[in-house]
Amino acid sequence: MASALYSFGKGSIAKAEIVLASDDIRILLVDSTYTFDDTDQYVSDITAGAEVARSSALANQTISTTGVFDADDKVITAVTGDTVANAILYKYNASDASARLLSFHEGVDVVPNGQDITVVWSSGASKIFKL
Repeated sequence: MASALYSFGKGSIAKAEIVLASDDIRILLVDSTYTFDDTDQYVSDITAGAEVARSSALANQTISTTGVFDADDKVITAVTGDTVANAILYKYNASDASARLLSFHEGVDVVPNGQDITVVWSSGASKIFKL
């Protein structure tokens, strides 16, 4: 799955406004109506109607000394709706208007049928993403 980091998310990480190893980081699954836009900053910037499902917080998050971010694979339960095309990581906030977008991961391509979807992160050198 190819990925890209949102510029404002990178800035928040660089300024220590987001601590990847300990903050509440979650997944937003979206359909194909949303296209990555580096100027998007918050969950509220996602195209209306593009959201399919959201996860709870990631677990066992790590950030290596070389800037590689990883966490456990994540199960999102009872997913229904449009075909999931992509996944977006964001820092959870009770308000979507301040829930900072971090990374975009394309190529999920799953048709929800009410069952669980497991997001499996890469076991390669860059894991979820590398700063």
